[in-house]
Amino acid sequence: MNNVYIDGQTFYPSSIKRAGYLSMLSKDNRLDTHFILRDKYRAGTTSTSGKQKSMDEFYENIFNNAYTFCSRGVGNFSVRFYETLAMGRIPVLLNTDCKLPLDSEIDWKNHCVIIKEAEVKTMPEKIVAFHERLSNEAFENLQLNNRKLWETKLMRHAYFIAIHEVFMTKLGVHE
Repeated sequence: MNNVYIDGQTFYPSSIKRAGYLSMLSKDNRLDTHFILRDKYRAGTTSTSGKQKSMDEFYENIFNNAYTFCSRGVGNFSVRFYETLAMGRIPVLLNTDCKLPLDSEIDWKNHCVIIKEAEVKTMPEKIVAFHERLSNEAFENLQLNNRKLWETKLMRHAYFIAIHEVFMTKLGVHE
């Protein structure tokens, strides 16, 4: 028992919290929400065709909406955050003290709406304010830039190149 490692994270009821946040957002008449609410992950389906259908619906929903709410899961990160960027859309990130990658290289507040968990009750106002600051052209460019960010910094191969560059810079080595 000398090599026992315990993850120090406290329990986080992500599904319960997410449901509450989605409910709050859907009740705000300034926001046009299109949430797909499910009782279980992937609609509880176990068949290959059912899983594919729920996955297609999930990605189609992200694609058809400019903004996507991204809250953490059991771990302190959101896969949906990266899926949203990959689709060239704008994440609305509930920041639960998560660490975003390449934060010395990427000014994340220029790519997404970031809301501190302590300020969650003002989330609708923050989303509206973020959107109202953008001209139509800036709104379209943000989506294009988010896809470009995914391709150049966050896809697996691009991410490891970016990490290597950051590491070499910190070491003072210039290739």
